[in-house]
Amino acid sequence: VTFFDEPMYQDGPISNAVNEVVGAGVPYFSSAANSNVISSLGRSIGSYEAASYRPIACPAGFGFLGTCHNFDAGGGSDVADSILLSGGRSTRLDLQWAQPRNGVTTDLDLYAVDVTANPDTIVAASVEDNFTSQKPFELLNLQNPTGAPREYAIVVNRVAGTASPRLKWVMLGGGGVTDAEWDASTNGDIVGPTIFGHNGAANAVSTAAVPFDDASSVERFSARGPVTLLFGPVGGSAPAAPLAAPQVLSKPDIAATDGGRTTFFTPSSGSVFRFFGTSAAAPHAAAVAALQLDAANGALTVDQLRAAQTSTASPVGSFGADAAGAGLINAAAAVGANPPQPPLTTITKRPKNKTTKRKATYRFTSNAPEATFKCKVDKRRYRPCDSTAKVKRLDFGKHKFSVKAVANGLTGPAAKDKFKRRR
Repeated sequence: VTFFDEPMYQDGPISNAVNEVVGAGVPYFSSAANSNVISSLGRSIGSYEAASYRPIACPAGFGFLGTCHNFDAGGGSDVADSILLSGGRSTRLDLQWAQPRNGVTTDLDLYAVDVTANPDTIVAASVEDNFTSQKPFELLNLQNPTGAPREYAIVVNRVAGTASPRLKWVMLGGGGVTDAEWDASTNGDIVGPTIFGHNGAANAVSTAAVPFDDASSVERFSARGPVTLLFGPVGGSAPAAPLAAPQVLSKPDIAATDGGRTTFFTPSSGSVFRFFGTSAAAPHAAAVAALQLDAANGALTVDQLRAAQTSTASPVGSFGADAAGAGLINAAAAVGANPPQPPLTTITKRPKNKTTKRKATYRFTSNAPEATFKCKVDKRRYRPCDSTAKVKRLDFGKHKFSVKAVANGLTGPAAKDKFKRRR
């Protein structure tokens, strides 16, 4: 899932949650998002990012306050970035700028003008009060209601504030956009990377999508990286401090197939229902992780699991890391990268150190969910036991209890306890 107002330049609340669970030893997989847009020239144009806000005079006749952004990073003047939107299609432009949440001192607005039919009319706008929201965020909804392509001029207007922060927009659901005026990175401005928010969190396994029937290509819509963070994480009501240096995250991490057969999506081929998107690819990668954990008796760290997936992934045609991460996940190779580890046993209930009873009850569990157990008391032999063992007919004196887990043909080390039956 993608939440439009997740910060682009810092970890937000969801990314913080990802970091928390991964720190607790839980692998977290996320879709990379479906926000890439490929132009008629074959270029990825799903985002536009300016190294800084460059103020110039706004176009006359629209009533703009303040200044507007100059899209020409080469020294010229261009007050708009024109995009071509197919007939009957729509897109959203998610604009954010490099100021931390709760530390916003600049108010930017976003406008669209219909160059094809109404060049003197604003047809869409996002004019949030960023000083009140304290979020550097605007969301422009743009729709072409006609049956033919139309050109729209996108204008960024600085309504208030004097800072000139770095700014970026990402096209969300931009498949109807076929071309953009500024369609290539130049002079410090960057075009293309669209992953942001928890979809690109440092500790999330960000998953790109590869078609189920073509392992040599990445889906056109599969979001591209990298991700660049400039501030510390959102926390409390105070703005986070800038990082000492930009943190550039290589995203996505891995690719997995989409197009799995289902019973509920619109048929894509004859009567076959298939589920496409990076949100279909991510659970495939997570399922491989489950197989890895199962084969290793649960004894894999998050880092070991990720390393096994990325080191054994297969190249995806000529696509680079910004599109496919380490490559297409190889389930068999990932599972085989870490040999099974002997299962561990933890005693969860034990008798008191000193007891007058003739019996004692133990309960225990293993990190291997399907493990069986062997128990013994004192110098007796190990015998099969359940996860609850009752030791009966105890003599007076000291006693020792031991239990071992068995899984995938491996026997783990014994968990031990001792107690004394007194008179």
